[in-house]
Amino acid sequence: MLSCIGAAPQARVLVVGAKRTLDAFTGKQKAGPWTRFEGGKTDPATAPPSGGIVLATPKALDNAPALSNSRWDVLCLLEADSLVRGSASRLAAALFSCQNRLALGLFTGTDFLRRAPAREALSRLFGIPSGADGDLLWRYGLRRPEQPPPALPVPGPRASRSQHGRPR
Repeated sequence: MLSCIGAAPQARVLVVGAKRTLDAFTGKQKAGPWTRFEGGKTDPATAPPSGGIVLATPKALDNAPALSNSRWDVLCLLEADSLVRGSASRLAAALFSCQNRLALGLFTGTDFLRRAPAREALSRLFGIPSGADGDLLWRYGLRRPEQPPPALPVPGPRASRSQHGRPR
């Protein structure tokens, strides 16, 4: 991620995670090419920067509405399934209000797919539709990097197209 920011320093990236997860993400570095908000007295008093990486805890999103009311190029949720358990939480509301071009998530597992409130909230955050299309996206878009990807489904019949490229 840091190399991407080096190539496009004007990009605005919001990384949301629990404090311990953000600590693991940054390693032992207390300072770096990021601004960190934890929702406490040590947070920067200024608004989010106009470019670069912003690290934020759920408490920071609750205490600093400017973070969730800003426009972001990338919204990255670390351990997304642990953070968002349903649509009714204050964190989910803050994340829903984040305007972003691309939402990414790292997950601790796939158990959330069996919990309707968590699945629906995360589907909304990542722009995944409900129904069969959503099932397909979750099945092939979410995987463990150390395992081979699942085999692709057998292609179905293609819809015929009119002259203008729209299905008939």
